[in-house]
Amino acid sequence: MLALAVKLSRRVDDDVAAYRWATAFLVLGASLYYGVQVFAVEAASQDYLAGFGKIFTSNSNPTVALIIMWISLAGVTVIAGWLFVRALQSANRTMTQRLAPSKSTSQTAAEPTPATL
Repeated sequence: MLALAVKLSRRVDDDVAAYRWATAFLVLGASLYYGVQVFAVEAASQDYLAGFGKIFTSNSNPTVALIIMWISLAGVTVIAGWLFVRALQSANRTMTQRLAPSKSTSQTAAEPTPATL
């Protein structure tokens, strides 16, 4: 979700720092997923790694799983809210620029034209 937020809020193709942040968030997410996948699911068949399976599986530690779920839900809500506010500000800025009268239009409309007889 953080990599998506970086990609939606900054130009990842043109900005090297944004590219690095997006890549770091993708690597972090993949590592967290892969670590739990290997040590919790695949290690259950190995006797010497059975402790990892009991720590990382949600059916043996439902309280820890519930806490992690609520923390994740709060993080997703904060990121989605930040993206929403950013999109709303961008839309307001764009609409203000469109609705604001340009200087050339206001000057020509304000000057009276001489009447011809």
